[in-house]
Amino acid sequence: SKPAEDGRLEPLRARIAVRAFAADGARAALADEQAISLRAHSLGGLDLLSDPAGPNQGLALWTGLDKGEPQVFLTALGADGKRGQQRMLTRKSGDTSTVSGLAVDGGYLVTWVDERSGDAEVYASRVGRTLEKAGPEQRITTSDGAASELILTRVAGKPYAIWADARAATQPGWADIYGAFLRPADAARDGGEHRLSSTVPHSFAPHVSALEGTSILAWI
Repeated sequence: SKPAEDGRLEPLRARIAVRAFAADGARAALADEQAISLRAHSLGGLDLLSDPAGPNQGLALWTGLDKGEPQVFLTALGADGKRGQQRMLTRKSGDTSTVSGLAVDGGYLVTWVDERSGDAEVYASRVGRTLEKAGPEQRITTSDGAASELILTRVAGKPYAIWADARAATQPGWADIYGAFLRPADAARDGGEHRLSSTVPHSFAPHVSALEGTSILAWI
């Protein structure tokens, strides 16, 4: 019966908040903690994009419930971490997990995993600087077997999605690592998929870093 700090009476879920800190050695806090949501869907995780060239200093990607269904949300952030414009990107049924994004010329690419088809598949969308959709959502994977642990990075300067995929697994849930380039103009897949690991045991938790002009992929 008592409203939460956002004024709503609905049950609380996962809390997402940000706080800005100075870039110098002291790392002093620049502002108080700013709540983004008190009702986030924790399976979606959180991704923060820095985009000094855009109208906002950053963008938070996360998932929350709308009418009982997990959807992808975008929240613009100022330099002090304060919440700006917020938009619900998806309107679909089925669970949602693992949001990841990338700033590109004129906007952002947003990727996530959802189960609207009954199987966990990778989807992507291009949005503009003001968070409006720039085209239809793109389905990146179409195979049986759950996709998970998606990240969006750059390889050779081009957007590249990497995920764990349990297709054709010898044991339920055992995955290999896959990747695919995405077109920055519309978030569609650019060419075929790449099977980046092929092992009998479960491969998961991919991570990419740049080293002397080369992209290094690591996983467990």
